[in-house]
Amino acid sequence: MIRFIRRLPNKIRDLRNNRRMKKNKYIKDSQSAKYYASKAWRNMREHILMHQPLCVVCLSEDRVTSATEVHHILPFLRGVTEEQRWKLLLDESNLIPVCRECHQLIHKGFYPSFLRDLILNEQTDVSSLDRSQKQLHCIN
Repeated sequence: MIRFIRRLPNKIRDLRNNRRMKKNKYIKDSQSAKYYASKAWRNMREHILMHQPLCVVCLSEDRVTSATEVHHILPFLRGVTEEQRWKLLLDESNLIPVCRECHQLIHKGFYPSFLRDLILNEQTDVSSLDRSQKQLHCIN
């Protein structure tokens, strides 16, 4: 009975960690999980949302919506080396605050015109970006 009690806290901790991972639907694999779980990312996300509390996509369409999520213009996992990934993850110019609805639309391939232009301009700098103009659907 004593062994069971000693192991119980570890099992509870593991269950809590699994629940946390399941709650964040954007953490799809262990590769991105370590980046999103880092204190540096949490601080940067909080910084972006504090300094830009409104969704930039909604603002471009003359709507006012509070931003609840942060989107990477260029996905940070496109970085080849660990250093490039951290740079893309924490680069403030690569992050935009968005509401949940706009973030879902962006991940489904519907880009506002200003964001599409940013991605296409950056495409020349990042050779591993595999999106073409045909795949970028403009919602404006």
